[in-house]
Amino acid sequence: MRAWEIVPEDVVPIPSGRLVPIGSSRPETAVHGRGSLLAVRIDKELLRRFLVIGASALWLGSLPVYAELVIPVASDVLGSHREVGFITRRVSVGLNGLGVLMVAMLGWDLRVRRAGRRAWIAWCVVVLAQGFLFVWHPVVDGRLDPALHSVDDEAVFYMLHRVYLWVSILQWATAVGLGWHALAGWRRMDRAG
Repeated sequence: MRAWEIVPEDVVPIPSGRLVPIGSSRPETAVHGRGSLLAVRIDKELLRRFLVIGASALWLGSLPVYAELVIPVASDVLGSHREVGFITRRVSVGLNGLGVLMVAMLGWDLRVRRAGRRAWIAWCVVVLAQGFLFVWHPVVDGRLDPALHSVDDEAVFYMLHRVYLWVSILQWATAVGLGWHALAGWRRMDRAG
């Protein structure tokens, strides 16, 4: 059977991959099943992998694009990193939301693959980093006054912001490692049959 296919509702797959109407031993009649409704059968393993890759790619890809493209271009357009900060403070909330999605997908994958202890420790690092970022973001954001576009105690703000960035980098690098672990695990699963 393919990763997905549309089949009449009253047929069942047999090991050869062909479809047989329920109660029939004649595979050639499968296309003319009794049911008028069609059902979609989805390969759950392939769907899980797709969701893990999608969530991970979205989050893992967004951070470098954000850091290496959006912030420098916005800084050039607006004339300062300070002005960009009043935009990025809101964008980072969305990135943290994507981080939660990615963490959930990677955890689901580790559970299904029965990953080892090191992978779970790495996942816990990513989860703890995400939790820290959720708690730390309001602390950093509290130093900004959006109405006046001013920063309360710039030295403290930049120290707090650097901590936020370093934790983000740690989380990102660990998540890249977990992504690699997932790909290697899937390859082993596929080779094992």
